[in-house]
Amino acid sequence: MATASERVELVKTVDALEAAEDPVERCFDSKYAARSHLEAALAASGDSAADRVGDGGHDGGGEAVSDAKGRGAIEWEAYLGYRLGLNYLATEERSEGEQKLLQALENGLTDISPLAALDAHNSLAVLYANRSEVEASEEHLTAAIELYQQMARPPPSVIPGVTDDDDGSAASRFLEHLHTTSLFVLAQVAAAAGRVDESAQCCRVTLERQIAAVGDGGLPGEPWAWVANATKLAGYYATRGGFATARALLDSADIMCKRTEAAGPGTEAGIEARGDIYIAAASLVGDLLAAWASSTDGEYQTVDLFPQLAASGEDASVLSGLDLTPVAGFKAAQPAFLIGLRAVEAALSTFVLDGYVSKHVEALIHKGRLYELLKRKVNALDPVMKELNYAHFYAAWLQLSYEVASALVGIYDAKAAAVRDGRAVHTTQRLNEVAVKAIASLTLYIAVAHGATPGSAESREPGALDAASLKVDNEALGNYVTARHMRGRLYTALRAASDAATVENLDAAEADYRAIKDVLELRGDEVDSEVVDPQLLGMTEEMLELIPQLKAAAADGQLQPR
Repeated sequence: MATASERVELVKTVDALEAAEDPVERCFDSKYAARSHLEAALAASGDSAADRVGDGGHDGGGEAVSDAKGRGAIEWEAYLGYRLGLNYLATEERSEGEQKLLQALENGLTDISPLAALDAHNSLAVLYANRSEVEASEEHLTAAIELYQQMARPPPSVIPGVTDDDDGSAASRFLEHLHTTSLFVLAQVAAAAGRVDESAQCCRVTLERQIAAVGDGGLPGEPWAWVANATKLAGYYATRGGFATARALLDSADIMCKRTEAAGPGTEAGIEARGDIYIAAASLVGDLLAAWASSTDGEYQTVDLFPQLAASGEDASVLSGLDLTPVAGFKAAQPAFLIGLRAVEAALSTFVLDGYVSKHVEALIHKGRLYELLKRKVNALDPVMKELNYAHFYAAWLQLSYEVASALVGIYDAKAAAVRDGRAVHTTQRLNEVAVKAIASLTLYIAVAHGATPGSAESREPGALDAASLKVDNEALGNYVTARHMRGRLYTALRAASDAATVENLDAAEADYRAIKDVLELRGDEVDSEVVDPQLLGMTEEMLELIPQLKAAAADGQLQPR
C-alpha cells in the first residue's frame, strides 16, 4: 500500500500533468500521461491489498473490513477512482468519467474524503446540466451543498491518509471553492428549470464569494466570466426595479474589467465584456427613465454590494454621475439620458458594424429606446435601417424596422392621449399625418416579414398576405402579431373624410385582425404561450366582433365621419 508521502508525490505529479498546456493537435497528451500514473497506482494498490474482504472492500452486509492495511487500500482506490473520473471528463470521455465518479461515490468516497466527494458531486452536476438533465444535476448539487453544510471544519486534506503541512488552510480554501462552484452550477440549473429568482440569488452569492476569495486588488480565476455574469445579473435587477443593485453590479463589473485589462494584453473576451457593460448601462438608464416617467416604485438608494471593490477606491466610470433619485420632466431627466447616450456611443464604438452586427444592432435598439422615451427614436434608428443590408442581416433589419414602426405608433398615441386629456391641441389633419406615417412604417415591416424587398412596390402596397408566406420564426412572432394589431388599431382610429373612406379603413383593420388569427391557427402548438400577449389576442377577438357593426353603420350613413 502506498505511503502518505508516495500519495502526495503522485497527486503532485498528476496535478502538474493535468494543468499542462499541450499543443492543439495533441491537446490531451499530458492528461493521458496523468491517467497512466493513476491507473498504475490503482493496479499497485490492488496487488498489495489481497487480504481484504469482498470486491469493494466491504462484506455482503456492508461492514468495513477490520484490517487497517486493507481499509487504507480501499480508501486509496476510491480516491484514485475519483481522480480517474475527473481525468476522463477532462479528455471529453464523458460516459467513462461519469461511471468512474458514480463508482467512487458508491465505494464510500463520502466517508473516505468528503472534499473529493463534494467535488465529484459538482462534476456530475455539471455533466448532467450540460445534457439538460436538470433533475439529475440538482440531485448532485443538493448532495454537494449538504456535504458543505455538514463540515463544520474541513478534513485535513483531500487525499485519504494525508495531513496537509499548512494546518488545513489549503483544504479550507478548496472547500470554499467547491461550495462556490456548487452555487454557480445551481444558478445555471435553476435558470434552466425556470426558477429565475433563485438563479439570480445564487449568481449574486457566487459573485460575492469569488470576490471575497481573491482579496484586495485580486482577480477571480476567470475574470472575464465574472464580469460577464455581473453584467447579466445587472440586467435582471434593472428590469425588476432593482436599480441600485444593478448600478452596483455594473460599477463592480467596470472596475473588474479595468483590473483585468491592466493585467494583460487585450483579448476578444475583453472587448465583448467591455462592450456588454456599455449596453447594460444604456439599458439600465432606459429602465430608470421609464420608471421615473411612470412613477414606478423601485430601489433608488445606494447598495453596498461588494465592499472589497468599494473600499479599493477604484473608479467606475461607465455610470459616473448617474443619480438614481426619481425626477419629473425632460429637463430634470436629461443628465441621466445623456449618461445612457454616452454608454450607447461607447458600445457602438466597441461593437463596430463590420464584425459585431448583432451587438451593434442591440446597442442601436437601446439608443432608440432612450430616444423613444424622449420621442426622438425614429431619427436614431431610421438612417441605420436604410444603410443596413437587409439581405445579409435580415433578422437585424426586421427588428430595427419594427422598432421604428412601434416608435411612430408611440408618438401617435402620445399625441392622441394629449388631445383626449386636454393637454394639447392637435388638428385632425396632424393626427392623421402621424397615423399614416406609422401605418406606412408598419406596412413596410409586415411586407418584409412576408418576404418583400424593402423599397419595392410590394413593400409599400403588399396587398393580401396569406399566413403561409410569413418568414419570421416563432420567437419573433410576438413582434409580428403586435405590428398587425397596432396597424389595425390605427386604421380604426383614422379620421376619414367620408363614410366610404371609413369603410375602406375598417376593411383594412379587419384584415389585420383576421391575419393575426390565421397565423396563430397555422402555427398552432408551435407558438410559445409567452411569445404572444393573451390580452392582445382578447382585444383582437373583440375587434373582429365590433368592426362588422361599425362597417354596417358607416355603409348606412349612420356613422359620422371621424
